[in-house]
Amino acid sequence: MPPPRAHLLTYHGVLEPASALRSAIVPGAGRSARPRRPLRSGQEGRGGPCAAPHARRYPWAALRKRVFTVDVLHCEGCGGRRVILAAITQAAVVAAILISLGLPTALPVRHPARPPPGYEW
Repeated sequence: MPPPRAHLLTYHGVLEPASALRSAIVPGAGRSARPRRPLRSGQEGRGGPCAAPHARRYPWAALRKRVFTVDVLHCEGCGGRRVILAAITQAAVVAAILISLGLPTALPVRHPARPPPGYEW
């Protein structure tokens, strides 16, 4: 496990960030990756009061959509957006809700994996 905030990928030679030749081979090197928007009236330069901090934490639904390309908050029935009403973490409350809905409260039995066909012990 790498230490927190450690670089897992390092570039050497022409691809390294400080290379003088990087801008010749990497598109967009040497200039900001994002085009800058013009400042609005009353807005100061970089780091001013209107500058939004970088989001370090993404909502779980945004992560699922980003990784699996599945929008878990999209309702297939009506096409609208789902809203999380509650997050229930107490086992007794979860069991009571499952019982009232007629759903099982016990975990299913896990069976060992089958050996491949033709495998001899």
